[in-house]
Amino acid sequence: MHKAVFRAYLPDQANGRYGGYQLLFRSHETKNGGSVYNVTMNIKCKAEDDGKTLTWKTNSKSGDSWTLETESKFGCQVMDLKFMQSMRMFAGAFEILFGIALCFFGERFINYAFHFLAFVLVFGGVMGLGNVVLDFYSSKTALFATLAVAILIAGLLGYFLKNLVI
Repeated sequence: MHKAVFRAYLPDQANGRYGGYQLLFRSHETKNGGSVYNVTMNIKCKAEDDGKTLTWKTNSKSGDSWTLETESKFGCQVMDLKFMQSMRMFAGAFEILFGIALCFFGERFINYAFHFLAFVLVFGGVMGLGNVVLDFYSSKTALFATLAVAILIAGLLGYFLKNLVI
């Protein structure tokens, strides 16, 4: 199976949120020259769920497809970026003005831009490795420890760039 397709569904128009999501997995090759095999997981939002066990309520197989359904807190929408909708019309103008300013005064900011890019790349790399190695979801200690290490390493790299390289 490969290429999981994520789709939010069951929209709640009154609250502007989704009531669950769907994952669709498709097989790499066809089965005996026929169609590809599909596995569909429908996860509906159940906010009062404790999230300790996940029980599949519907488990149906038919031909070249398998559908699983459940209700869990893991189906609930976690992040809502509606607050950014009002800023969308200013983003393009800000980027254009910032680009024009950099055309005339960019030489002053090039060192800061390199430091910032190095910080972001190292910080993202350490957080990505931490997400692979550590479990951020069961305790906050691992998350805060990884944040501290990422900020420390990224800050040291920025200092190194400022004093020794550029």
